[in-house]
Amino acid sequence: MFFTGCAGTGKSLLLKHILRTLPKDSTFVTASTGLAASALGGTTINAFAGERLSLLCHWACSALHAASALPF
Repeated sequence: MFFTGCAGTGKSLLLKHILRTLPKDSTFVTASTGLAASALGGTTINAFAGERLSLLCHWACSALHAASALPF
């Protein structure tokens, strides 16, 4: 979901209510700035994407390494 609006319109309040209903282990809160992310208990979009890409690259490299060990 993407929330936008002027200051004081209740974006954070709405998000906090929604987060209470979602599973914590598969719900991620991101924001465009560090200040906004900190206020929401989340992370920046860049940091989130970088972490995910790092995990994906690690998985892909491990899979390629395992495949290269197969005797074809």
